[in-house]
Amino acid sequence: MDSNLKEEFVSQSLYYFNENTPRIVRCLNRLTHEQVWTAPNEQTNSVGNLTLHLCGNITQYIISSLGGAPDQRTRDSEFDKSQNLSIDELKSMIRTTTSKASE
Repeated sequence: MDSNLKEEFVSQSLYYFNENTPRIVRCLNRLTHEQVWTAPNEQTNSVGNLTLHLCGNITQYIISSLGGAPDQRTRDSEFDKSQNLSIDELKSMIRTTTSKASE
């Protein structure tokens, strides 16, 4: 990859992590546990499942692919309707994931 392209990718990724992680956390803070884990309908996913999926994507595509960490993603579990993590656990996951990716 061209070094200028790589620098731009890293710069933009860090910008979006720093911009959006606090937004996601603020949104999670406004929801109840039930709201986080209830999908609006059968064709969509809950906020909790989408948060897990985002963490899975960042881990696979940045931490593993670009960072060289082992890829241990279990994508199907991200959409498991029986997930029941607390809001604090989800907030910790998104913060930890974006922090690791930023490193």
